[in-house]
Amino acid sequence: MGFAFVDDVAISVKRKDFKETHRKLKRMMEKEGGVLEWAETHNCTFGIEKFQLLDASRKLRDDPAGGGKKVPIERPVLKIRGQHITPAHSIKFLGVHINQELRWKAQGAAAIARGAGWLAQYRRIAKPTSGVAHRHMRKLYLGIAIPRMMYAADIFLTLERQSANGKRPGGAMRNKLASLHGRIANLIVGGMSSSPYDAALAHANILPFHLLVDKVRHSAAIRLATLPITHPLHIPVKEAVSNYASTHQTPLHELMKTFNIKPDRIEKILAVRYNARWVSSATTSIAKSREAALEEEKRREGDKWRIYTDRSGIEGKIGAAAVLYQNNEVKRTLRYKLGSSRLHTVFKGEGVGILLGLEL
Repeated sequence: MGFAFVDDVAISVKRKDFKETHRKLKRMMEKEGGVLEWAETHNCTFGIEKFQLLDASRKLRDDPAGGGKKVPIERPVLKIRGQHITPAHSIKFLGVHINQELRWKAQGAAAIARGAGWLAQYRRIAKPTSGVAHRHMRKLYLGIAIPRMMYAADIFLTLERQSANGKRPGGAMRNKLASLHGRIANLIVGGMSSSPYDAALAHANILPFHLLVDKVRHSAAIRLATLPITHPLHIPVKEAVSNYASTHQTPLHELMKTFNIKPDRIEKILAVRYNARWVSSATTSIAKSREAALEEEKRREGDKWRIYTDRSGIEGKIGAAAVLYQNNEVKRTLRYKLGSSRLHTVFKGEGVGILLGLEL
């Protein structure tokens, strides 16, 4: 398979060998009405010297130098309008490193390098006396460092498959990332370098690495399962859920099988305006006075189920509560303390109260 791209636009071709693949790519680029002609007619010039080419195959051949070793098969150079494009061992597309064997070692190495970079930066600002407060370091790590380190984790950290010898591929990559995760947690809480990572993670209120990976992958699976029908990935996701491949499983197969997510059972909320004639099935009644509210409440005393929610702001603290009545008897209550009023508002408490009511 040949894979070429420029400016986040990829061209993928699958043929028997690389010679046929390159002929197909060359024809697509240079033919009448092809990619290059389209670019010229639309005032868009591609710099062919910036093109990247990836010839993807895991086939091996005997090493010409001898020694009984196996080496990757030969990958010829692609020539387009006089420019020679040499196949790369690894390319970067949309922030994801892909190598010629369609493995994720390069992506894992990039994630480890980013984690090591963040570790070095944390050492500069994590000082017991004059350093940044641990709560700010935690926010910085969770909000910026982790999303960058775990980018595309649903692809390159899919390690459910086991090889013939019973070992999971990519285990060393995960262990290195977990070590960086624990060392950064140690810096956040001000622990010694010899302190156990699990204790530091607990004190910093940060998930252990294996649970963090599951959280990121689960979020990715939910996003895929809720894609609209018009999205190009809707059909591949549906097929991956209904037909788990017995061999050559893709990360998509592993992702949907691990969390057993059924897209057909997930409610889809359309992010569009409703029709002007739409009428809500729920009714809203706001009493004009305290007396009117009491009168309305008396009329509802015969209802089997009633739920009340409220929020409060007392002594600089914000909280919320909900209570469930069945036949005028309290059956269950829920309370939640949000925290300081410097970080939360009574309006947020009102929303949390509604969530507590829905939970009841």
